[in-house]
Amino acid sequence: MLADPKNRTSVITADQLWRDLSYDIGWEASGSGIIRCRTVHNRRNDIFKAVDGVDLRTVWCESSHKSAFELLDEKQGFRHVEIRLPAMFGPERLYLTARCLPDGGSTGTICAVDPRGDEVIKSQLALLRHITQTRAREEDYRIEAETMLRGLQILLSPATTSQKLETLIGLAVDAIRGGMHIAMEIQRDGRVRPLKAGTPALAKAQMLTLLCRQQQTPVSIHKEGEPHTAELRKLLEAGRCDVALMLLPVASSDIALLCAPRRDSGFRPEDVGLANRFALIVQQALVLKDEQDKLIQAARLSALGQMSASLAHELRQPLNAISMVAQNLELMIERGPVAPDTLSTKVSRIAEQVLRASKIMDRIRRFSRKNTEALALVDIAQLVEGVRLLMEHDLIAAGIRLELDIRQDIAVRCDAVQIEQVLTNLIRNAMDALLGIGTAEKTANGTIAIRACETEDGIALRVEDNGPGFPDDVACRQLETFYTSKSSEFGTGLGLSVCHMIAREHAGSLEVGNHDSGAFVELRLPKRSDAE
Repeated sequence: MLADPKNRTSVITADQLWRDLSYDIGWEASGSGIIRCRTVHNRRNDIFKAVDGVDLRTVWCESSHKSAFELLDEKQGFRHVEIRLPAMFGPERLYLTARCLPDGGSTGTICAVDPRGDEVIKSQLALLRHITQTRAREEDYRIEAETMLRGLQILLSPATTSQKLETLIGLAVDAIRGGMHIAMEIQRDGRVRPLKAGTPALAKAQMLTLLCRQQQTPVSIHKEGEPHTAELRKLLEAGRCDVALMLLPVASSDIALLCAPRRDSGFRPEDVGLANRFALIVQQALVLKDEQDKLIQAARLSALGQMSASLAHELRQPLNAISMVAQNLELMIERGPVAPDTLSTKVSRIAEQVLRASKIMDRIRRFSRKNTEALALVDIAQLVEGVRLLMEHDLIAAGIRLELDIRQDIAVRCDAVQIEQVLTNLIRNAMDALLGIGTAEKTANGTIAIRACETEDGIALRVEDNGPGFPDDVACRQLETFYTSKSSEFGTGLGLSVCHMIAREHAGSLEVGNHDSGAFVELRLPKRSDAE
């Protein structure tokens, strides 16, 4: 009778068969196509008598101009098709729903509709379509709200900037219902750098840069046959499909996201709209990061300015020593030949002082620059020694002793310059507290201790002092931006807040409190793999 059941793909499942409208007759048919009525509803015995025993080959489908047998063989299932029986049946219209069974037979329902009730059915169907469309819109709104909320949660999370950006890009791809994608940084000089480590360098960088500069909205769709679509597909290594280009401009560079559609039908307008709105969140995240970098750099230069006098003194010492040795050599040369051993000793002395000055200048240059390098494995003992070199003269001048309690084998993956900045700020704050700046009185025999230890998930760097400690009424406000207990001459309120910001950028934390004989600030940094 019908096509091989193994090859059938019925469009109607068993639980869908009896749902939409109340039916009058439920029937089954064998492979021969003869209808046998199984259930009768609404006392419609007249339909039972007219249908039972009828061959599906003689039941005519008005819309397709085929018999029910032929239509079922072609479609494997259909719903609410108007039919005409071989024998005349009253003024009512009969509607047939049917599907094929795995054993080669078929089953279905028949319902009778008074022609005068057509308008009622049409209004009910219109209402059903309206409800379906409304629920679909509500689902889209729910998905958009969840996406936006997730984006805000990521922005407020303690994850690193690279981790935040990676997660936000994943959400942007989901928002536009995308599949294959690649994210790139387009620098101001036109160079294109893939954001994902290990991705090979991109060709057609000039074309991509030009497209990004011309784009007016966060998201644009490049369709088949349009200029550059084929080239964008090559960048994605994708087949024939539309390509979405999402652009996220920031102060120093642009982030471009190329994405292929997840569906064969391409990108839906509502998905593109959601991606446009979500792109604003990602853009704000990148702008926020750029502003944070500027604030950190400003605080770093401010700290360097506070140390300028002591650093000038540190440089003056080797320069004075070089000058004295050089003058001594001039006098010795004027008096006659200089012995080689004496000359070698003097030159070695000059070289030592040059090396000392060079180390100080390298440390200043390293501390003042805006770092753009990736995180690296840093030896904590060496890092603290570099901070001691910067702060040593100020500590000596203030009469404050610096104690170090750091194992030689502790290392963590971090931005060394930023962690140096944190330690420098913390030591400077401890010095101010011991000198009575922002506190009630100066502390005699001031001592600052730097301790480092390993924790379960990383390391802890702790700076302690033996000063008066944090007052109870301000201890909870120390990490607020621009809050300070010092006068404007000595503080801006950026120190600890910037330290807190740097800790969050490293997915770490900053804890402020008091111990038995003073105050402490502890920086916790997590262990990180090379890929993070």
